[in-house]
Parts: sequence; structure tokens; C-alpha cells
Amino acid sequence: MKWLCIIKSISLVCLSGLAKNAIVAIALAFAAPLAFFVFCITYFMVRAKCDRQRIRRGDTSSISITLTIAPTLAVAPLPQTQAVPSGLDRSTIKSYPKVVLGDSQHDKSCPICLGEYLPKEALRTLPHWTHSFHVDCIDEWLTMNASCPVCRNSPIHHVT
Repeated sequence: MKWLCIIKSISLVCLSGLAKNAIVAIALAFAAPLAFFVFCITYFMVRAKCDRQRIRRGDTSSISITLTIAPTLAVAPLPQTQAVPSGLDRSTIKSYPKVVLGDSQHDKSCPICLGEYLPKEALRTLPHWTHSFHVDCIDEWLTMNASCPVCRNSPIHHVT
């Protein structure tokens, strides 16, 4: 029964007092999950290798689901006939009032760039909400978006 004792430096457990069925159960309890893990790793490695070989050959019809879903998430270019939605035109943006700050200290900052307003700096104010922004910040914003960056309302409907 000496061969049933596990080396004391490993776990200090001696299995000589256990029944043969208990020893087999303990061995299976450790061996079964280990075998399953090795099987899964091997399966996925072989599957990935086969997928790479299919891609090299140009056969992508039976590639795993992760590779077939990814291209559907890509953004397709818009057709030439469809207009790309954009913000406001330059003439509308330039029609909004522009104010140059005085030397007095202002405690506000630009909601777009988060930079503080400095004296003698030009600000543009959107009508009806009196939200102020650096001229460069709001001009660039409005060329890409047709809404106020603070309240998301469209200034187009409120131009007088």
C-alpha cells in the first residue's frame, strides 16, 4: 500500500485508508475537467487553423460565426446618389450673433472644448437659448451637427 501514498511534499495526504472506489472517484474528479479543458482548447485551435486555411483559399462560406458576423457590422459606403446628412450651412452659422468678450473676468467655459473664456475672445451665441461657445468650436460643431451641443435643440427652427 506504499504506492497509494501521495508524496508528502505535495499534499501530505495518504490514500492507503481509502477504498479503491473512492480513489477512482477522486482521480476522475480531477481528470474529467482537465480532459474536457484540453479537448476544448484543441478543438478551437484546430478550428481556427482550418478557418485561416479557408480564408487563404478564398472559401469563406463555412467559416465560424465570429468571422461571418464581423463583416455585417462594418459601415458600408453610402451610394453616390444619396445625400450625406450634415449640419448647417456656413451662411446660417455666420448669421448667429458673435460677441467679443471684454476685460472682465468670466467664470464660464466652452461646453465643447471645456476651455475657459478669456478676455478679448470671440464667442458665438445661439439664438433663443443664449448658449455661448468659442466661435471656432461652435462653427465646426454646427457644420457636422444641426443641433445645440448643450440642449440638443435645433437652432434652425428658431432663426428670426
